[in-house]
Amino acid sequence: MTVRDRPGYFLRCHEARKLLRFVRGTLEAGRRIQITTMTRSTVYSPRHADLFRVAGTEVQVRQGARWVTLGSGRYEHAGRVHSTLSLSIRAVA
Repeated sequence: MTVRDRPGYFLRCHEARKLLRFVRGTLEAGRRIQITTMTRSTVYSPRHADLFRVAGTEVQVRQGARWVTLGSGRYEHAGRVHSTLSLSIRAVA
């Protein structure tokens, strides 16, 4: 079984691309984005639009020399999906 054969793979890809369109669209419109996790909150201005990308089913942001995955709020353990509700993305003035 490959990754693409897993149930919901293409839906997760679509949701990642939709989230990236929201982030880039907001930044290109001249607004800022605030991304908050349980331990960190970062505000990105329009000049940071190129720091975001989609890799498979994940949205990633560049931090220094590495790409960090923005958590989807879900993780799998022992075949069960759990929700962490640890990520918040919103447009700020």
